[in-house]
Amino acid sequence: MILSSTFFAVLIALESHGNRLAVGDSHRSLGVLQIQSAVITDVNRIYGYRFDHQDAYDVTSSKVILASYLNHYCTKERLGREPTEEDAARIWNGGPDGWRKRATLPYLKKYRDYRKKIS
Repeated sequence: MILSSTFFAVLIALESHGNRLAVGDSHRSLGVLQIQSAVITDVNRIYGYRFDHQDAYDVTSSKVILASYLNHYCTKERLGREPTEEDAARIWNGGPDGWRKRATLPYLKKYRDYRKKIS
């Protein structure tokens, strides 16, 4: 799935308001995209990368981590249909199966609200 620059901008605004040094979830989530170490571990395992959690503070690395994670989990094969950026946002929030979890619906609403502001 090809992610638009607007998608990245919306997630960055939603997750950290653009603060590359943001820390959340009791220090479990770092950087502009609030990346957790489990995501880093997953991306490293899947792609053979060597990111560590501190790389989440680097905007470029964060975008690579996000795109890699979503390129693996947000696919037509997994969803049974062509994925949307809204599916991708829900997966980012709720993990590999986040696209179908009711718990990610409030995040989806926030995503839509931020997208309207940015678009």
